[in-house]
Amino acid sequence: DRMEQVLGERELYDRIAARIKKRQYDAVGIIEFEPALAKYFKSLNYEWLQKYHKVEPTDKKLLEDPEGQIISKGGAVIFARLDNETVGTGALIKHDDSTYEIAKMAVAEKWRGRQAGNKLTTTLIDRARKAGAERIFLETSPNMIPAISLYKKLGFVNCENIIPPRYERESITMMLSPQNIKTKGKKNEKRSSER
Repeated sequence: DRMEQVLGERELYDRIAARIKKRQYDAVGIIEFEPALAKYFKSLNYEWLQKYHKVEPTDKKLLEDPEGQIISKGGAVIFARLDNETVGTGALIKHDDSTYEIAKMAVAEKWRGRQAGNKLTTTLIDRARKAGAERIFLETSPNMIPAISLYKKLGFVNCENIIPPRYERESITMMLSPQNIKTKGKKNEKRSSER
């Protein structure tokens, strides 16, 4: 009886936690890049880079000119908003017609744990799928344990480098499995057509 009670309490806790996360996820607004927001793309990424690593030339190139280096080449830069604040950002970099990279993901430290990173990542995955991606990958630091956990929950797996290394800092490459690119894209299309 005690075991069943404990399991019941755990199930109740899990259901409540899932509802809270869903509310937090729904509360995150996603907005498109506009020149006035470029400063957030830079400052949010500089915040975590300077805390855990250093800003390298490749970082500067992307962060100083997101329009020229990312958007004009078929990619995207988006932002997460909570309580009328820009709290996070992320980019989708097009490497070729079938290969896209999720990059420059950053959420301000005080807003972490509120599902902004999750919403940014899923939004970028959906954009890559709609663009016809057959490979979606990202590079992250092995020190970023919460980010790696999120990526694994979304279906990313560790893989070999897809492009030549660009950073001095240690990084791991993760790729969304081809099965997840196809199946989840179809499920999302079905859900949106039902609405």
